[in-house]
Amino acid sequence: MTPKTKAPAVLAQKFGKPLITTQTLRQIYTTLLECRMLAQHAGVRIERSITGLAAVAAVLRAEDMAAPASESLTTLYALGAPLEVLASTSVDKAAWKGILPPGPSSAHLLLATGAAAALQRKRPGNIVAAFVTGSRIHPEALHYSGQNKLPILYVCHARRSSSELDDLDFPVIPVDEDDAVAIYRVAFESIARARSGGGPTVIDCQPYPGRAEDAVLKMERYLTGRSLFREEWKQQVASRFAERLEAMKRERHIASLGGSALRRKKNEAGR
Repeated sequence: MTPKTKAPAVLAQKFGKPLITTQTLRQIYTTLLECRMLAQHAGVRIERSITGLAAVAAVLRAEDMAAPASESLTTLYALGAPLEVLASTSVDKAAWKGILPPGPSSAHLLLATGAAAALQRKRPGNIVAAFVTGSRIHPEALHYSGQNKLPILYVCHARRSSSELDDLDFPVIPVDEDDAVAIYRVAFESIARARSGGGPTVIDCQPYPGRAEDAVLKMERYLTGRSLFREEWKQQVASRFAERLEAMKRERHIASLGGSALRRKKNEAGR
């Protein structure tokens, strides 16, 4: 078993401290902000896992695969599905390029692990990022991926007992679930390890002891500390995305009207 406390040091020693560019930091922040706006627009609650999704997505390549735990608008948007695809009523949103169909945690992890095994054989150098929520972790899938050094990263937001991941023979790294920069750093190192044949890693995203923080505000403080944040820039990002949301709303309304007109024509023809 790899002790949790030693895993980050081992990874950092081998792959070095990842350099987070200004572009990447702003990309992560923009994704978090836009996902929050999208959730508000849709009238839904934003998932606990959205910080991990935004941070890990910034590391993934176009040829990699992601296995989300849900097919919510914010989850798929964080993983790169275009807003236009999410607005469509005729597109299978979960089948967007590189995104595996979500499902119950047990079946979902088996699918992700199988995809990682296929990548290992056919497309070495590419990885799967599997996101785990809820309370069910599939131990057989995790043990199989460790035994076969599969190129997979498990990002865990599951409610579980503290000892559930203790008997794995690969790194399990605890991270503050509201700290996008910390998650990005661990994901960067873990994915580099997986690409080079080092096998899987679990990023164990947990609430910071004693308090929960707003991930967007936390990211704003980090950017401010590096002189990368201005309120004017935030407003520009928000304004542009608000315009896209309004355009999406109009398109969905027009599509709905078109569908209603088509149904009326069919009804009239059948009389």
